[in-house]
Amino acid sequence: MPVLIVVSDSQLTDEAADDIDRHKTRTTPPTLHPTTLAEVIVDLKKKVEVATKMGLTLDGQAKLRAILQARADYFRVQFGNDPPVRGEPMQVRLKPDATPVKVQPCRYSPNDRADGHLLQGLYGSESKTLAPSADPRMTIDSCSVNERMEPMPALEVVLVELEGAKVFFMLDWFRGNWQLALHPDSQDMYSFVTHGGIYTPTRFPMDATEAMNYC
Repeated sequence: MPVLIVVSDSQLTDEAADDIDRHKTRTTPPTLHPTTLAEVIVDLKKKVEVATKMGLTLDGQAKLRAILQARADYFRVQFGNDPPVRGEPMQVRLKPDATPVKVQPCRYSPNDRADGHLLQGLYGSESKTLAPSADPRMTIDSCSVNERMEPMPALEVVLVELEGAKVFFMLDWFRGNWQLALHPDSQDMYSFVTHGGIYTPTRFPMDATEAMNYC
């Protein structure tokens, strides 16, 4: 199953110098920059060099290069406008008695309210201990949907499935939820309202608990 993996260490700082219009809602992922194969190959070579410095043998280097060359199109240096991971779309399992919930949008923009307080002299704009992130994120409150889902299985029950296993590994995706397709039947329940209209995601929202069951 192809999985997009970020191999660059600098992709989160590329947008730090962008002129961000505070009146525009910004969704995650923030950019849809197409990645060229040449960019990927450069970064993959660097990763092999790092592995070599950490003690990878000559035989291991050859095997690693062969694997990376054969799968070079699986990698990205930035999150781009790629199709989701191949597989069945994620479908939310609601409780039998679940009913739709109407949630009112926020009436005031936090930025506008903060700017108003700043102009009124209620507080200053500098902080010695806090610094804004270089990459603003939009967040969606999915609590109402999560409350109406079938509960996740207990960890003890899941661990039983690992009995007899000998090999374990950890995998962390870059914005992994955005790589998973959301089933059409489950998309409407994650729609959200902004001052610019109603938006319906086609990928799985980051704070949706059903992602744990799916993965």
